[in-house]
Amino acid sequence: MSGQALQVRDDLEQLQGSASLEDWTDALALVMSRTICEDRDERPMLIMGLDLMQAAEDPLVKIELNYGKEGTVMGLGGKGPEKLLGIKLIALEDIEAGVELTTAYLPKPHAGGYLERYGFVPGWLRGELSESAVQLSIAPAEEEDDFFGVKESCLEDLGLTTAPLSFVFSLNEGILAPRESTEWERKSEIEKMVQVLRFSTCSGSDSFLLDAVYIERFWYNCNFRLSRNNEILACQTAMAECDRWLERFDDLEAPRSYLS
Repeated sequence: MSGQALQVRDDLEQLQGSASLEDWTDALALVMSRTICEDRDERPMLIMGLDLMQAAEDPLVKIELNYGKEGTVMGLGGKGPEKLLGIKLIALEDIEAGVELTTAYLPKPHAGGYLERYGFVPGWLRGELSESAVQLSIAPAEEEDDFFGVKESCLEDLGLTTAPLSFVFSLNEGILAPRESTEWERKSEIEKMVQVLRFSTCSGSDSFLLDAVYIERFWYNCNFRLSRNNEILACQTAMAECDRWLERFDDLEAPRSYLS
């Protein structure tokens, strides 16, 4: 389950309206089913016109978000923080007049992601030999963690929350051993997940890294191995998440008995 789905109830409470949970989830599902791109913070964007494009295995166009500073001219100048200035549709091949535009709804061939967000699984992801992907959700901090408050504060300073982060691994891409790198945007999916796991599982003898003297560099330090015990905990957490998904599949396939 994605972090967005896990926050549905909290979002409803913050709205403080008269809608029931069922009303809210119905409305949310309807809007989410028509959002085919996200901003830099992975927030879904509902854009009129783009919601009419169909998904395709071999899309004709891709969506690109144009960020820049206010007053920027041809990529130069401007002031203030970067913000979304516009959206571009970029052709991936020559397109003849009258041909319907298609795009990729998700960056990776994740059938579960299509089903959860759009309510369907494309035909090209249903066959036995079709591309596939797996999604793992890891929370940067758990409420039962003795250092939850410290980690939550650290995440807030980074512009993040304690909501689970989703990591999608395409089986066609392969998974290489994670490297110790510091640039988040250039990290592979597994390198990002490992950094979050180190952050989440830091405890015990490693908890000195959460002291006031070191806390400002704690997220940065998680780019690297903190200790042998922390690496073991990170691996165990990842395996537990995999086991959780496997158990769900086993439950679905197990024979059921019904009372007459």
